[in-house]
Amino acid sequence: MDSARLADQARPCVTAELARDTRARAWAFVFRCWQEKRKAAEPASKPDGRDDYERLLNKERRLA
Repeated sequence: MDSARLADQARPCVTAELARDTRARAWAFVFRCWQEKRKAAEPASKPDGRDDYERLLNKERRLA
């Protein structure tokens, strides 16, 4: 059975545009939460910019 038919039978008052907008808002929320979680996991950078250099040194040490 087609999923569009299931949606029409389940909620006849929900238009295709409303369903699309709801899905778009849900995905925007998921993406925003993912970005915030990723941002919170990153260590705070130092104001003098040394953080990038230290990360590079640590990466080179791990490779050696």
